[in-house]
Amino acid sequence: MRELGKIERTLFTLSWLQSPELRRRATAGLNKGEAKHTLKRAVFFNRLGEVRDCAKRTALRAIALMKTSFIGLVG
Repeated sequence: MRELGKIERTLFTLSWLQSPELRRRATAGLNKGEAKHTLKRAVFFNRLGEVRDCAKRTALRAIALMKTSFIGLVG
């Protein structure tokens, strides 16, 4: 079973290296997840839902990341 896993990982790595489209899709997915987590951190503090003053800058950055992710997925 381990050998099959190694072969599978090797084939995926080769596909990753050969396919710019695969790398773009993976990056778009990662950016989307990062934007979601950044927005959560900007809005909630210590699980109490308290909005922080410095959160505005972070929230704006999260929204910009979300827009970028969305445009990457649509475009």
